[in-house]
Amino acid sequence: SILSMLTLNRALLKIKRHILPTLVSLDKLAGLITKYPHILLETSVLDLKDNSNKYEMKPIPASDSCSTLIDTHQYGSERKDDLYDENIVYAHGHRHSYSEQSGVEKSNLLLPLCQDVGMRPFEDEENTGINSTHGLGNYNSSEYQDQEFIHLPIIESSDEYYASNTSCDEYLSTYPSIVERNELLLSRPHIQISGSDHSRIIYVGQRELGYASSSQDSILVSDSATTCHIMAIRSTSATIQDALGSLCHIDSAGYDACIHNIINEHVSYHRKVNDGELNEIIMDIHLMGGYDDREGYSKEISQHVLHLLSSIASEHENLRMVLCTAAISSLNDDGYGMSPIGRGLALEVSSGQVYLAKVDVTARGPQQCLRTTRLWASNDERASTTLMVIHHHGKGNITIEPFRYEPFESINNLLCLNDDELLRCTSTSPYCEETDFCDTVRKNFWLMKKTVPDQFFGCNLNKSLSYRYGGKNTWIQM
Repeated sequence: SILSMLTLNRALLKIKRHILPTLVSLDKLAGLITKYPHILLETSVLDLKDNSNKYEMKPIPASDSCSTLIDTHQYGSERKDDLYDENIVYAHGHRHSYSEQSGVEKSNLLLPLCQDVGMRPFEDEENTGINSTHGLGNYNSSEYQDQEFIHLPIIESSDEYYASNTSCDEYLSTYPSIVERNELLLSRPHIQISGSDHSRIIYVGQRELGYASSSQDSILVSDSATTCHIMAIRSTSATIQDALGSLCHIDSAGYDACIHNIINEHVSYHRKVNDGELNEIIMDIHLMGGYDDREGYSKEISQHVLHLLSSIASEHENLRMVLCTAAISSLNDDGYGMSPIGRGLALEVSSGQVYLAKVDVTARGPQQCLRTTRLWASNDERASTTLMVIHHHGKGNITIEPFRYEPFESINNLLCLNDDELLRCTSTSPYCEETDFCDTVRKNFWLMKKTVPDQFFGCNLNKSLSYRYGGKNTWIQM
């Protein structure tokens, strides 16, 4: 078998988690995996048992992943069978062997350490509060000396011989250090965050972006992601440990200019705190979101973001980007291709801890309905193609920039649909949305019908809504 023991053990562990022990023995599973190694990459564990109709699957609720109305012609499309890529290079220990003929190329993203450097242990199993140790810590910059660069599959090539059939998430699953950190993150339950928590909560919704410095003692958090990806970044300078954190909620492949701006903001921040000098910057990147969805929305976002980050890293000197977390697409799948494991991610900027999180309505900040209505502003190109900066580390206020919206042609028809029909028409992942998804969408539609943008942003749409922090996670309009 071409599978390493590490890969085989991971496959057994993954399958064991998601099927009933009585369905099939582990010995039988080991034989099946050895004989048919492609099941590691694609085959559902439901295909391994004889009586699949006796096993009831219950999708986990989750997400606000509706960027636009879905093309109804997509329904009824069949899943394309993924071909097992014989050229895939499996990890042995810490190192990858690699050549152009294997369909992979060296990226500019560093591999996280294989040992648990910077990972805080789960010391308090009883504690599920916001300040618990349920998360991954940041690295010490002195540990980066011997770090290796990640290799990623070539997804676009003028020569088809060099293009890879393996997706980025599948290839990343062969790196032990990434797998270890993913399992450490995803093995913990989502921490419930509410307005009564002591830390300042900066909630970042879909298609939004937030910044905070370590001195602001803030937690950046987003949730309700299915095919969407949440990207948290924490950067520190080699000489000054004042950190900058950012977090955004990405709902499609794209936003290239916005992601460039995020990296540039981190670089500019450290140049400023270093009095104009640009010493080495360590940038810890945490990506979480997506699952093994049939249409491939998740993998498209994963591959685009990873290759974009690698490209941006090559543009900056003295910048070391470390892919600390990559719980994305199939690496965040529930095992059935039905829903993601991780739906929300929080970053404690001061400590660098990240952990799974779910945010209560009391901690989501001001004007939630208006902010989610922006997802339907199809007549405002800027609103549909940019990440809105909801919080900046400089001013420390929540800011909602003006955007244009109006009822669209089919809005009345959509309001007449029941929940199942509305889900199919408005979500990229209708089988695993949050239980309040339809209520939120209907509120957005009614706001579009009953109000005009002038009521919020002035007659010329030149007035932003700003809210200052009032303590205890309250926000006061300025």
